[in-house]
Amino acid sequence: MKRIVCSVICMLILAFVVPETEAVVIFDDGQVHNIDYHINGEAVYVYNNFWDESTTINVVTNANIYPRFFAQEDSLINISGGALYSDFLVADSSQVIISGGQIRGHFVVTDSSQVTITGGKLKSGIDIHYSGTVDVYGGQLEGRLALTINARLTFYGSNFVIDGRPVYGTFSPYGGNALQGHLTGTLVDGSSLNSDLLISNYASLTLVPEPTTIVLLGLGSLILLRKRRSN
Repeated sequence: MKRIVCSVICMLILAFVVPETEAVVIFDDGQVHNIDYHINGEAVYVYNNFWDESTTINVVTNANIYPRFFAQEDSLINISGGALYSDFLVADSSQVIISGGQIRGHFVVTDSSQVTITGGKLKSGIDIHYSGTVDVYGGQLEGRLALTINARLTFYGSNFVIDGRPVYGTFSPYGGNALQGHLTGTLVDGSSLNSDLLISNYASLTLVPEPTTIVLLGLGSLILLRKRRSN
């Protein structure tokens, strides 16, 4: 009997102590939360609190988030490790910084939200719309990059090529026009870029060459200018 009672007590303790959650998980207290555990269930929601103070979520090593993840209402998400296995929606002027970890599901950035990517792995591409902004300095990107309705996507690196043509600068189709192509290049951290593009409805893609490339481009322009003057 004593052994049974101890077993029941241990099970109750584990149920409250082990940080593995189910159903819908909501973070809305305006505090900082470190996730280094498993989350199961239907969805994770991150909101600001009653006083409009932003809630911060740090996704770190050992985190495994299986349900859909919704970052809303000016929330701040830092991803340096772990994995998000389902859809990841960033909305309502929220901010996300990705320096590590993995995002395996559909990644959507919308409603004037801002994302900075310096590392990590994105396995299913990125959809950006409604004035969402994404800046990419590093990391491994797989899947299609789709931009629409005033979205902005910026890559920092070198050797940018679209459909076999070396390019840099900003590309933005107007009105109902769309730009499709295949983008390759090297990001600042040395990672290779190799993705299909779809840009439409006043969205823009900007390719910013790293300082060394800028110097080389400047020297090339200077040499060309001198040749023209000498002729």
